[in-house]
Amino acid sequence: MAVWIFGRTRWLQRFKLRSSLQRWQYRRLRQFLRQARIRFQFYRNQAGPKSAHHFSPIPNGDPAGLLQDWPPINKAVMQAEFSALNAIGLDRQSALGIARRAEAERDFRPQLQSLTIGLSSGTSGKPGLFLVSPVERLTWAAVILARGLDSISLRQLLLPWLQPLRIALFLRANSNLYEGLGSRRLQFAWFDLLAEPQQLRERLQQFQPHILVAPASVLVWLSKESDGLLALRALRQIFNAAEVLPAADRLAIEKRFGVRPQEIYQCTEGLLGISCQSGNLHLNEDFIYFEKEWLDERRFHPVLTDFSRSSQAFIRYRLDDILEIDPRPCPCQTSRLRIKQVVGRADEVLYFQRSAARDSSGGPGAPGDASAWQPLFPDSVRQLMYSSAAVIRDYQITQYADRLVLQLDLPTTAQSDQVVARIRKDWQQRLKQLQLMCPPIVIQAWQAREPGAKQIRIRSLIKAVDRI
Repeated sequence: MAVWIFGRTRWLQRFKLRSSLQRWQYRRLRQFLRQARIRFQFYRNQAGPKSAHHFSPIPNGDPAGLLQDWPPINKAVMQAEFSALNAIGLDRQSALGIARRAEAERDFRPQLQSLTIGLSSGTSGKPGLFLVSPVERLTWAAVILARGLDSISLRQLLLPWLQPLRIALFLRANSNLYEGLGSRRLQFAWFDLLAEPQQLRERLQQFQPHILVAPASVLVWLSKESDGLLALRALRQIFNAAEVLPAADRLAIEKRFGVRPQEIYQCTEGLLGISCQSGNLHLNEDFIYFEKEWLDERRFHPVLTDFSRSSQAFIRYRLDDILEIDPRPCPCQTSRLRIKQVVGRADEVLYFQRSAARDSSGGPGAPGDASAWQPLFPDSVRQLMYSSAAVIRDYQITQYADRLVLQLDLPTTAQSDQVVARIRKDWQQRLKQLQLMCPPIVIQAWQAREPGAKQIRIRSLIKAVDRI
């Protein structure tokens, strides 16, 4: 089965025409929804029309039409209705117990009824439970290899007289999902982010991977802290996973290793996208249907329906992630949606009040109205921080209702007073250009993250009610 999915994904179904992809989605989605109402208790009494017309075989049917009567859900619903949203009726506390025991013992092999149970912090830093069946593990492995391997890596994997392909995976937790990649032709090594940094570096040096998969923060650490101490002579591909990789960090990693980082867009909800052979991120629309909750003409929150999963229901599941579309055609010629970047999450969007000068007309956006607040998206914040002071090694921004708190990691040789003054001035000027009010800016000393913790540089604690 895995071989068939690999071949189909790599060579047979390229979906050069958008209409072909939509027909594929419609057929697979219709079949999936028929079974979902039977398989998952949550939908037995509340999913939409059950008439034959609802699932009529329309050759050019719109996939969105199949979902219009199915209730949207989010992480809160998944947590509250966990037992009704998985196929075996496993309750959340039992699943958490298994997953936490695996985390504590660092043994991630235990399964329940052949299902892998794991905790994933995704892009949010908040743990989410996932269940994966054996078939889903095989599908995941086939898709990630079919889409991720370049031609040289693929040749090395397939030709038995060449040395096995070596993949190093840096993640907080291991999983049967990843161990399923191992074979005689593929050597997989998991690097525990809770281990000592020196131990990780020495083991990586010894393993000499062809492919390195790690969160952005680990890739940055390997490129900066290990300079001169780490020589990865066989390294051919680098993938960022589980964290947003800013452009400045991407350039630093490429300069250090001579390899352009690619993206694996994966979270608790599944493998959502991966970079193509041209280096551009595409959503896995041949396995997942994406509705879009638009924020502006380019950015949106994805609402996904995974029609390849049978162990856990992700149907009209809203993510807090913010994606930015790249409308340009890709050299790889696929019609799957091209993503310019994973901008961040909803709680990484900062909000600032419009200035009195901007709202002097008293029209929409006047003070006291929720529209008086304007978002500043994470990509703009990152650009501001990196252009403000090149000496900043890292930073963390937390927005409160009455202030903006910046933690700065500065070298001991830096003239900190001048750097702080420059950052304050740049923030004030930038917000003034946007005709936004600048709140008090509080600068604090840097506090190092705990080992294995998710890199979250930007966080807004302003609730919607605070913006009224």
